[in-house]
Amino acid sequence: MYKLIVSTLVAVLALSGTAYAQMQLMENPNKAIEKLLLLELVDEAGLDTYAMGEMLDGYKVYRDAMDELESRRDTLREEIQDAIAAGEAGYELTDKVRTLMGVDFEIFQTKQNAAQEAATVLDEVTSAKLYLVLSQMDKMTDEVCAAICGRGVEEEEAAPAPEKVILDALKVFSDEMMAGNYEKALSVFSDDFSHYEFGSKENFLGFLKDSEAMGDLDDLEVNIGDAKVEVDGDTAEISGVEITGSFGTADAELTLKNEGGEWKVVGMELYGV
Repeated sequence: MYKLIVSTLVAVLALSGTAYAQMQLMENPNKAIEKLLLLELVDEAGLDTYAMGEMLDGYKVYRDAMDELESRRDTLREEIQDAIAAGEAGYELTDKVRTLMGVDFEIFQTKQNAAQEAATVLDEVTSAKLYLVLSQMDKMTDEVCAAICGRGVEEEEAAPAPEKVILDALKVFSDEMMAGNYEKALSVFSDDFSHYEFGSKENFLGFLKDSEAMGDLDDLEVNIGDAKVEVDGDTAEISGVEITGSFGTADAELTLKNEGGEWKVVGMELYGV
């Protein structure tokens, strides 16, 4: 039954014009599929004008609610991902996760209520088809989009090269150091970081804050334009990083380690200071 519904949706979308179908799916895939499904179900059920009006009114209320909930869900997901990437923790992150869980539950309840309301005007078979789609909307959207938009559902994006991941982490360090956000700058440092002079990651953070207070980090610049990365298994070396400030100029070399899929700085050498 599930495959039959997907095949029908793909066929109808394709007949409506592939370019137009792609545009509709890209703008709001769930809404495009829901509207098409609604028309198919209304036609199949042979509803009279009154019942059809009830269905369409009910759908508008449902879609307005879902648009608002899905927008909140997507925003929360992005905020949580950004917080994790920045190494943030504590109550704010926990509160965001709890809020997201609440929104996910509201989405589930909204789908349940919509199916129950529709069942008052649809027959048992058509109601079952509707619920099947609502309960698997994300999967169905992927499969329909794959057929219309020409992307494979099973095809996963190739993992970025470790060199790129490492350079992205280096950019976070560079940008946040120059902005004076030292906690965020050290989010790319491992908890196992150690240095013969600065000591642990925590001690290094304290050193940076003390240096800032004394004005030693005024006009700080971290130039990574000539940075080079050499990867050897689960370890990597970065060279070609130039750090300048009121203290003078220093060349930095960083040692990184892959910790559970994340590249973290575990060591550092400074030359020229």
